[in-house]
Amino acid sequence: MKSRSKKIWQGTFLLGIAACMLGALMAYGFSTLAAIISGATLSLGVINALYGLLNRGDKRNISLPSKLAKTLNVNNFLKSATVAIWLTAIVLGVFGVRQAYVAYVRSVLEAQKVTIEGLVLSASGDPADNAVVTLFLTKKKEVVTAPGGKFSFPKVDLSNEPSKSVRIRASWQTHEAEITADLKNGPPDALTIRLPPGDPPFRVTYFVLEGQAIDFLLRHKMNARWEEKLGGQPFIVPNEVSKALSQLIKSYSEKSGYTFFEIENKGKNKSYDLTTEEYDVNFFTGSDQSSNLDISDPRDLISSMKDERQPWRVFYSKNAKKIGIDALVFRKFIDRNDLGLCEDSLFKSFYQHITKDYMPPDFGYVDIYFEVPVEGCGDDETSPIKYVMTKVVGRSMGLRIAVLENISKEPIGLGNFALKGNKQEGLRTRDQDKATLESQPAEQQALFPQRLLNPGEKIVIPLELPLSYEKGQFSGYEDETPITPKVRDGVVNELKEISEIKFPMFAPNSDFIVNARTVENILNRPSEDFRLNKEYLYGPSMSIESLEVDRVSYPFRQFDSARIIITGGTEGGSCPYVYTYSPDGESWRSEGVILYGINARRKKTTDEKELSRFDGRLLIKEKEPEDSFLDAVYIKAILVDGREAILLPKNKTLRFADNDYLRLTQGEEIRIDFDISHIPITSNYILKVVGYYIPHDKTILRRADSSAGRRLRPSTSKTAQ
Repeated sequence: MKSRSKKIWQGTFLLGIAACMLGALMAYGFSTLAAIISGATLSLGVINALYGLLNRGDKRNISLPSKLAKTLNVNNFLKSATVAIWLTAIVLGVFGVRQAYVAYVRSVLEAQKVTIEGLVLSASGDPADNAVVTLFLTKKKEVVTAPGGKFSFPKVDLSNEPSKSVRIRASWQTHEAEITADLKNGPPDALTIRLPPGDPPFRVTYFVLEGQAIDFLLRHKMNARWEEKLGGQPFIVPNEVSKALSQLIKSYSEKSGYTFFEIENKGKNKSYDLTTEEYDVNFFTGSDQSSNLDISDPRDLISSMKDERQPWRVFYSKNAKKIGIDALVFRKFIDRNDLGLCEDSLFKSFYQHITKDYMPPDFGYVDIYFEVPVEGCGDDETSPIKYVMTKVVGRSMGLRIAVLENISKEPIGLGNFALKGNKQEGLRTRDQDKATLESQPAEQQALFPQRLLNPGEKIVIPLELPLSYEKGQFSGYEDETPITPKVRDGVVNELKEISEIKFPMFAPNSDFIVNARTVENILNRPSEDFRLNKEYLYGPSMSIESLEVDRVSYPFRQFDSARIIITGGTEGGSCPYVYTYSPDGESWRSEGVILYGINARRKKTTDEKELSRFDGRLLIKEKEPEDSFLDAVYIKAILVDGREAILLPKNKTLRFADNDYLRLTQGEEIRIDFDISHIPITSNYILKVVGYYIPHDKTILRRADSSAGRRLRPSTSKTAQ
């Protein structure tokens, strides 16, 4: 029994040794344990060898193992050693388990760490050397530099990042960009941060050129103030738009001797350069806002009122003193038949050309109205003369351009433009043009052959040919008022008392008669909006999406548009219109304007105009927002033998320049008659007018009234009412 107990303790001791080895293996690992065992074995071998040398004369088994075996046979020592070894094994086991847990936790944490690497590129695609890259984590941020554009964030701990996505921001010079990297599946491959181009080194401004500005641009003959806007003599990009415009100018141009300069910024007041200049060149008729379409024979137009298919409507004049039949204005949108009734002119030919394939229903309108000259004109008649007038209101063509300017301090290399083009001919709405352009892919095209644009230099890119209408550009009668029910009832009651309406003509015994019921039917038609707000385009157009500068692509930004106008016959630069009577057509025909550019009292002068026809009757109309002051009007007749004769008007108050002015404001006119019965055959007639005009500009009016108002005597001044 004693022997069996001894064997149990010996076995337990040996198991303790094994447990200690296992605990040491868990605590220190296999390599460390092997080193310990090897060291212990080596030590025991050395001790055993030394022990044998010291007792080599003793014949008994005196080796160290035999001594240890004998020692282990001692029960008390064996028990104590067994307990000690197991305690050691337990300690080593606990420590080993802890070490294994720590190693496991570390492995889990290491698995959540990733190395983030990438490349920072400039907008041109070059590495952004030494860019500063910032990694934003939930609880901290890390910052590194990127030599050669390359950056690296080694072993980034994502344990506190619930979405496993991080923000990375790159900054280089004045450029900055930020991306979000998704790290759920490990570090991404080929992570690249491309920096934006930043502010473009150029500026884009859009202008609409109208009137003679178009001619001046294409001829490179520009006003000094215009050069300031466009940068001297800029390069004009030859494209489909400029080619189409050049063809129109070649076919529809005529002389227009004077011009002035006007700039209108969007939402701001206009500014003028009222100094006139004379140019002995032809100008584009299609862009002349002062051009008119005159009806050859008003009777042909009036007769269409009888056709119920003609969409005539009725308005009344705001200038009328009494609302009645005489104040009515008959209006309808113009069609191609109406265009054929207009007096032959280059402007008419231009209209016929651009509308040959399609004429929009709201392209323009035509008016028929009654006009009463001022009292006391002609043969000093005491009762005013009523006659019928016609007026066509349409559109003029402009040129929208983009002006590209280098606003940097260094030359810039212009690369390709990303542009869309519409090569469609004829008229179309802006919405139709926009839809066509948007449906096309952008094409890369080089528009500037020189490529290098120096600081401050500009180029002009023609974009489109808009046909728009600006109130007052054709005449001063656009402010008619729609018929109200009360006014309609009053006019209808007046019509019921008569059977017909007489439309008086200037020619004797040529009045046109319209049935009163016809006018009553027109009055009962629903009102219609005659505002020409819709903009149409003609011919090719293009839009620019972006521009490449020094291998960087920039969007082509649009700023607030402005307008540059160099023209005659618009606000601030037209003065009175002159008409002579044509017996053949039995109508008044335009002779152009008089007192052109004489826009202040200090400029008062005598202006002259050679008349294309003259039968003794003259009509002067003020159609623009301005006041004209006429001091004297007379005719110089050049006889066939070279002699000259002066014809004075029958209206005695206009015979002499005595500072007693006849004043015409917008919408007023006066007929002036001359006696030519005693004049032999002449070669031509020259109209002479002494006076000036004042545009309806508040600053100019205040200055003009202070100087001219003192000379106007209410009791004797020749004011047109």
